[in-house]
Amino acid sequence: MKAVLFDMDGTLLGVDMYEVFLSGYVKRLGDFVADRADERYFIKQLMAATNAMVSNEDPSLTNAEAFSNHFFGATGWNSAEWMPLFNRFYQEEFGKLQPLTKVEPYALPAVNAAADKGCDIVLATNPVFPLAAMQHRMRWGGFEKAPFKLITSYENMHACKPNPQYYLEILDKIECRPEDALMVGNDAEEDLVASSVGMQTFLVINEYTIQRHETKKYEPDYQGTLQDFVALIAQL
Repeated sequence: MKAVLFDMDGTLLGVDMYEVFLSGYVKRLGDFVADRADERYFIKQLMAATNAMVSNEDPSLTNAEAFSNHFFGATGWNSAEWMPLFNRFYQEEFGKLQPLTKVEPYALPAVNAAADKGCDIVLATNPVFPLAAMQHRMRWGGFEKAPFKLITSYENMHACKPNPQYYLEILDKIECRPEDALMVGNDAEEDLVASSVGMQTFLVINEYTIQRHETKKYEPDYQGTLQDFVALIAQL
């Protein structure tokens, strides 16, 4: 094994991303811009642009560009005025969402175990946020100093989960063959889809494990807790 990719939300960081965190995030961001735009209209356009980013298949566009093209194209707002506002939100307000998360005690040991094994480690979190938001969540989880070779964000990636191109782009960036890489995550679709490009997968079983379908689309090579992963990586 030459590389281990770790999902963040629900894997290394204790958080219910879909039922708890995203609603808190959208509400706080909507409140932050309420003096500039109707909150309902803003949130509608924010979600539409996010969906456009996730479904984008133009490899020439970063996720940030795909989001901006849709958001500012739909609203007609001036990006030169709005982007500094978004940046200020991540600097001043995003950190206040920390109470919606909790530390996973085996997160840092899991990452360190892979690094100690000589593997390149990647923070393979769905790149729908800017790097600043990733760094906040890394600090909340206590693994901000881990030696990640790559942290995926909407500035440096051109696809999102569950698009297999997301994983192929990571492998290209770290110069690793699929068969030499392992994806570790709690989402049975978004993380295990890495198997479709030839990677091995480890499904994290915890209170945040996401099974999206009644029938399994992808079978993990391994599954268990992060503590189980620490034991496993020593044997690979």
